[in-house]
Amino acid sequence: MINPFAYPDLLHLLLLFRSTIVSLSSHYSAPQGKL
Repeated sequence: MINPFAYPDLLHLLLLFRSTIVSLSSHYSAPQGKL
């Protein structure tokens, strides 16, 4: 298993990727809720 503390840049990318997914999911779920 990869130690995330050994790769702070990788951990930062994972957090950024997760926040991007959350923002995209909320962005696409909002218009669908209006339908």
